[in-house]
Amino acid sequence: MAILKGGPNGPFSGKVGSVVGSNCGSVDYIKGLTIVKKHKPSEAQIIQRQRFPHITTFLYQVQDALNKGWDKQKKTRTNAINDAVSYNSRHALHPGCGGIMFHRIKISDGALPKPSNAKVTRINSDTIRIDWNPAVRSFSTCAEDEVTIVIFCPKSWTALVLVGQYLRRDGEAAIMSPIMEDEDICHAYIFFTSPKGVSSPTFYMKVPCKAESEEEV
Repeated sequence: MAILKGGPNGPFSGKVGSVVGSNCGSVDYIKGLTIVKKHKPSEAQIIQRQRFPHITTFLYQVQDALNKGWDKQKKTRTNAINDAVSYNSRHALHPGCGGIMFHRIKISDGALPKPSNAKVTRINSDTIRIDWNPAVRSFSTCAEDEVTIVIFCPKSWTALVLVGQYLRRDGEAAIMSPIMEDEDICHAYIFFTSPKGVSSPTFYMKVPCKAESEEEV
């Protein structure tokens, strides 16, 4: 669809060939006719249509993290959520059943070094602790780098997003939330963002089923 700003004979309305002219709110528009597909969709197309809403609803729940972590240095005409939906639809959906492969989800995209040594521990049913190395190991990192954490609970299909509540120098985050109580497995993501706005790639961790005290019994 495009906005028609007039011509030698002014705007038009109605159908002309394969386009339609219309007016809305004193603005003249021109758009193409809707194409009606007469063939039934293939099995692959049906699977794609069924699985697309899952990845979309997941990513919209973590939109604050996407806005923080998606690489703003890349020249793109779309926003972070659209870029993330496009990437994760291609790389994080199972090619057969269409389910989300949570370990392949990308929430951040940048040149800052990845927190590859992070780990998650379940303290009890509603509390986890995430640890990372607070050491500054390269010229591009600093103690003031902000930490973004996402906890996703698949059973309730809800997400907990923590943006800027922790810094690299903190080294750990204790997170308590009732949304984790009834979850057997949760999915955790962590990335850093420098004061200049450059983020690191996403680091994925699977939250264990049992707390430390239960595993020791």
